[in-house]
Amino acid sequence: MLSNILYLVFISQAIAQSYDYNTSNVCDVGSQGKSQNQVAYMCTHQALGSCQLQQAVQTDGYSSFAEYGFGGYGNSPQASCCRCFQIQVQDSDTPAKDIIVQGINTGGDVNSNQFDLSMIAGGFGANNGCANKVFAWNGGAWDGRAGPAQYPSSAAGSWCSDPTQDNSQCQNAYSGGITKKSDCAKLPNNNLVQLCEYSFDTKWRTTNGNRDTIMKEVRCPPGLIKLSGCDKDDSSLSYPSGKLSASDPKVVKGKLTHMWDCCKPSCSWKDNVSNANDTAVMSCDASGTNILGTNTSFQCVTLTCDASCKTCSASNDASKCTSCNDGYVLLGGRCQACQSPCQNCQTDTNICTSCIKDYTLSGNTCQGTCDSTCKTCSKPLDSTQCNSCNSGFYLNGNNVGSCAQCPQFCTSCTSNSSCQSCNDGYVLLSGNCQACQSPCQNCQTDTNICTSCIKGYTLSGNTCQGTCDSTCKTCSKPLDSTQCTSCNSGFYLNGNNVGSCTQCPQNCTSCTSNSTCQSCNDGYVLLSGTCQVCQSPCQNCQTDTNICTSCIRGYTLNGNKCQAPCDSSCKNCSKPQDATQCTSCNSGFYLNGTNVGTCAQCSSNCSSCTSQNSCQACNNNTILVNGQCQSCTSPCQTCQTSVTNCLSCVSGYTLNGNTCSASNSGNCHLSCKTCSKPNDQNFCTSCPTGYLVLGGNCQPCQKPCQDCSGNPNSCTSCIANYSLSGNTCVGSNQDQTQCHSSCKTCSVQHDQNACTSCFDGFLILGNGNCQPCQPPCFNCSGNPNNCTACESGFAVQNGTCTKVLSDNKQCNSTCQTCTQANNANTCASCVSGFLLTSNNTCQACQSPCQTCSGSTTSCLSCIANYTLQDKQCVSKFAATVKTTNSGILKLALVVLIAILILLI
Repeated sequence: MLSNILYLVFISQAIAQSYDYNTSNVCDVGSQGKSQNQVAYMCTHQALGSCQLQQAVQTDGYSSFAEYGFGGYGNSPQASCCRCFQIQVQDSDTPAKDIIVQGINTGGDVNSNQFDLSMIAGGFGANNGCANKVFAWNGGAWDGRAGPAQYPSSAAGSWCSDPTQDNSQCQNAYSGGITKKSDCAKLPNNNLVQLCEYSFDTKWRTTNGNRDTIMKEVRCPPGLIKLSGCDKDDSSLSYPSGKLSASDPKVVKGKLTHMWDCCKPSCSWKDNVSNANDTAVMSCDASGTNILGTNTSFQCVTLTCDASCKTCSASNDASKCTSCNDGYVLLGGRCQACQSPCQNCQTDTNICTSCIKDYTLSGNTCQGTCDSTCKTCSKPLDSTQCNSCNSGFYLNGNNVGSCAQCPQFCTSCTSNSSCQSCNDGYVLLSGNCQACQSPCQNCQTDTNICTSCIKGYTLSGNTCQGTCDSTCKTCSKPLDSTQCTSCNSGFYLNGNNVGSCTQCPQNCTSCTSNSTCQSCNDGYVLLSGTCQVCQSPCQNCQTDTNICTSCIRGYTLNGNKCQAPCDSSCKNCSKPQDATQCTSCNSGFYLNGTNVGTCAQCSSNCSSCTSQNSCQACNNNTILVNGQCQSCTSPCQTCQTSVTNCLSCVSGYTLNGNTCSASNSGNCHLSCKTCSKPNDQNFCTSCPTGYLVLGGNCQPCQKPCQDCSGNPNSCTSCIANYSLSGNTCVGSNQDQTQCHSSCKTCSVQHDQNACTSCFDGFLILGNGNCQPCQPPCFNCSGNPNNCTACESGFAVQNGTCTKVLSDNKQCNSTCQTCTQANNANTCASCVSGFLLTSNNTCQACQSPCQTCSGSTTSCLSCIANYTLQDKQCVSKFAATVKTTNSGILKLALVVLIAILILLI
């Protein structure tokens, strides 16, 4: 493994001022057709675990608590490039060390306080410059419209785990790359395999690709600056000084992700980096290690360390150790043995971090394990070397000795005859432990001063009193039914002062004897010392069995009497449960009598009436006409004053004053899409694309608006080469070579978050970058799965691309092609003379149209004896008459002018 090999970095010269920072990015459209030596890639030595990074962290002196790395930070290059951070993972599979990183890349998906760590096969971002075919966001497929791949013999699927196809998972803009260590073996060379495996071995890559961290911005160490080439002015910050602590006020919570796309980093353009002493991040040629420009190169060579060193900065030199083996500590470049009983140590030979056998770590000191009788000791596992004793033992000696057991029932003592504390159930009296007197369970100051009681007794002050028998309320002797002094409810005392408690007569809640009740259960009343049941329909009663205070169900209390309810047809009545004795009626009924009688039902739809033929109010969308409820005449939904005076209309009709008119768009004026009045341009309710309703007419949107809302200049979409900014269309940047490779047009150069339009197959999301439509969508809207156009062989149905049947003979007769056999609602295209609707059915063009487009009345061609004029088919006879009449008028005008000239 890489971690078992030591390397040295030779930097032949400081970063050359002649370095060509403008070499084309392999992932840019402008690199198409160029060779590998004409484009730039990301440097392999900037991948996690490279020998250069391992040696740099040792040389800088941070290898004891951290390692080095590079990656992406932020989505604004000017604000993010070349800043350094120290990061610590906060999950159950945390790496042993922190990592100190420099941001050399940016990305639209990299959020605040997120760092995208660069590791081999870490997942493709917006681009893939690693494997064939190079994918750039310029046309919607892995189509090679960029520069040559860094590893041209490598398939895209080799850089992902378990792809369903060679490209499908890797094409995902946020693919996690390889997620299983065993898949590292698929990579094209041994160096890449080792770097990939290193990320798993050191736990920087796990099955969790989005990890919680704490992080802190730090001053960039020299080793990272040398390996990136970017020297940002961060002198106001402090260098790292040890592992991060969550209590540090400058530490923030963050996220750690990973990626590797082989593309030239976005921080490799000087214009993208601020305050960096005229430097930017270096990039590499296809070898991945040779820096572009002849004056800078890196090499790794193996070192042979002195036997005392674990790692070193020079061969065979005991004073050049950079880390030590277990049991040693690095002091002044040398590895010194830890002092016993330390097993391992730090900062000095006697500052222990772990201990040898029979010793335990206390702070940074190792203390011996005492004999079981000792609490503390001067020598481990020696019963004669105790300094203090465990509970129940005393020290048999002045300062050091053996621990002897205390007398029986003592928990601590100073000698065999002098207790200091006692077991439960005992009290300390004159140095001895005396048992508490029953019923005390525990006691204090004396054996009968109780602090708790045995079972069957309760504590009252410092005395234990017995629990009475269940029939007794109070008693003179616990748990004895013959020693009650008062009784519980429902019992009476059978004796003068002490005796047993006997149950009261049935239905008595309290009594003084077997024949004298004092109070009764619900439903009973006390009469002459006995409980008598209340007479039905009384539920409860008082003073007598028929003096009701509440009633059984179905009766109501009137004074002290319970009365039965009226018949269900009555609202009020003079006699309960008698349908002929109603005095008023429920809704929908009328009283068939002068003051008392039966309730008869009103006529249909009548909610209130005075007789069968005299309604007062109506329901169910009917109105009152001459004392009767009548239904509104269709197409009125509701009406007033008369059945034809509409208030609202049924579906398919529009209210115009008090009249309902058909809202069929086929009868509308040509300028309307839908309307409230046929063939009238002033009654449009919606307009075709590019128009809006103003005062009932359809008015055109003002260019460059494609569509508008509110007024002709308030754009909702734009014509070609314009993009929407608020409600205004602005011209797009047409210099595609300066836009980020994912943009078709843009507002800021080299920024994937400043796209103003995308190539086919992509759409702009809210953060300004272009995301791919989900295949087989060819174009999409709103989200990647909402298709507006499909790849060949598919058709849009309800926003989804569905495969078109290869055999169109299975389609419905109106369909030219379809996605389901014999289903008229799944047409993908129509036979001649039919129009494909938005619900995927084919609707016949209205005669005299032979073919149509947009609507069934918007003609493209006409049947025999008709001619096409402004998308309408007009009879050839009418057209001829019109033309002839026009010619006659012209001739008459010429003759009239000639006569006038002769008269003059």
